[in-house]
Amino acid sequence: MQVGAFNVKGNATKLAKKLNTKGFQLETKIVEPKGKVYMVGTGNLTTEKKAQQTKKNLIDFGFKNSFIRN
Repeated sequence: MQVGAFNVKGNATKLAKKLNTKGFQLETKIVEPKGKVYMVGTGNLTTEKKAQQTKKNLIDFGFKNSFIRN
């Protein structure tokens, strides 16, 4: 599930830390399709149900644009 994408690593780290303090298990990783992009998300959701619940929790916390990636 992706929550945010940034071109400044510090911004991605700041978001991941903020959400981690609220109980979300998020990580920051670098993706380089056409330049460096720092993505904040989680990759350890083992079922569709867990992914949907996490997405709902993120929406409730104010992150309406998070989405599930396969």
